Amino acid sequence: MIVNSISEMLIEISRIHHEKQAVLSNGRTATYGDLLCASSELAGMLSALNFCKGDRIAILSNNSIEYIELFYTCALFGFILVPLNYRLSVRELVESIKSTSPRAIFYENNFLKECEALKVNCKSVCHWLQFSSGKKRSWRAVCSQENIAITEPPTRDSKSDIASEILLLVFTSGSTGKPKAAAISQKALYGSAHEIRDTGEITATDQGLIVQPLFHVGANFLWLAHFTAGATIRLEGKFDPLECWNILSSTNITTVQLAPTMLEMMLTHPTGTSQTTNLKTIFYSTAPIREDLLRNAIRVFGNIFVQHYGSTESGVVTTLNKSQHKVDGSYAQQLQLKSAGLANAATQVKITDDLLRELKANEVGEIHVKHNFLFSGYWENEISLRNPIEDDWFGMGDLGYMDEQGFLFIVDRKKDLIISGGENIYPREVELVLYNHPAIIECAVVGIPDERWGESVLAEVVVNDKKIGEDELICYCKINLASYKKPRRIVFRDDLPRLSTGKINKAEIKALYWKNLERSI
Repeated sequence: MIVNSISEMLIEISRIHHEKQAVLSNGRTATYGDLLCASSELAGMLSALNFCKGDRIAILSNNSIEYIELFYTCALFGFILVPLNYRLSVRELVESIKSTSPRAIFYENNFLKECEALKVNCKSVCHWLQFSSGKKRSWRAVCSQENIAITEPPTRDSKSDIASEILLLVFTSGSTGKPKAAAISQKALYGSAHEIRDTGEITATDQGLIVQPLFHVGANFLWLAHFTAGATIRLEGKFDPLECWNILSSTNITTVQLAPTMLEMMLTHPTGTSQTTNLKTIFYSTAPIREDLLRNAIRVFGNIFVQHYGSTESGVVTTLNKSQHKVDGSYAQQLQLKSAGLANAATQVKITDDLLRELKANEVGEIHVKHNFLFSGYWENEISLRNPIEDDWFGMGDLGYMDEQGFLFIVDRKKDLIISGGENIYPREVELVLYNHPAIIECAVVGIPDERWGESVLAEVVVNDKKIGEDELICYCKINLASYKKPRRIVFRDDLPRLSTGKINKAEIKALYWKNLERSI
């Protein structure tokens, strides 16, 4: 059977592994067959409510089997799933709901209070359906509660192009302006899941731990990658470093995805690193990693790391596999630890200048990617998508370069570039130097207005030593950087503002210094 969509994959894998455990969450397990049956039951319920192909269905929930069941239903019967970020305020959730116009919102009973507030401002939502996570036959309970009679599930047109259908609307982090809903097709999800499975060497014998929330596209890519192999996943509602250590040391979990901040929390936990695990692969992504942190992680866990670079819009683009993590290799091999790896087999990558001219090796420009599973555009209303892809190439918004061997190095976000006196300064480079100082816990570097130079470098920092001063940190940077790159100001904070995704909100920091000015660059 030729498979090129998530729905075809889910049907085929559920047929092959019908009796095998697919997922464990909240003390409840479900086999691949269970998920297929639940999706049919849920589709019958939606059919009774006159749902049609293309209708949006939102979910406000912690990680749960119910999320997987609803995803199955949308994939198999043509609905569009909108995962809502439960970390958002009610006001922000209202914006997400109004921008995607779901006909129904399924919500876990933990979010009853939030949904009561949402109902006041989201009158266009026809159905608010509450479920209790962890209980079998939860959809039967919803039907009973709402007096819904389950009917036959809807049928799909066998001639329809399932691969091109939008399946998921995932909100970007919104570091500039409001978050946008990226429309991701069946084909795009399948392509990224397939790449992660192959480059991460996931097999049917693996057991994957997922601690990232499922409203992030990366967590969806990962569980789908495991399902394409017929593997088993364990969903956790939140990340806690000690709990993660306990799970890894007491179970047969073989794979896990950890953002760099999660890795650091685990490695610095006082009781963690003495425990042994059955891990064979640690995926790390979502943000650049410091070389010293990666080296320490390899020392503790062994050479089991795989890095994937990509985005919500692009899917998975490049991979730095286990064999390329050489901490004791040649100079060139060790330099690769700072890279995002090589383009995946089905992907083309190029670096361009502002006029979209392709640059040579080692020249810094914007990263552009091309493959058959890019996203379909940004959702704007019920009948249109805004597609930013030009000539099949998508601009990542990241600045980087490729060396002579094709390894991709990420320099910074294009929007974060600081131009001071005509010189390009990459905040990430300054941040990496600051992070090497023992007093720095967190830092964020931005450009601020400067009458003489146009912009100058400012660093906001959180430190563990209250005696450390501004002059000492600036001097430290001057020793380790060209003088023009050093911060001209250091601001000490108790904490830094964050986006709902947990990332530091540089836009908010920068706005403090550019307000009341006609320009912000």
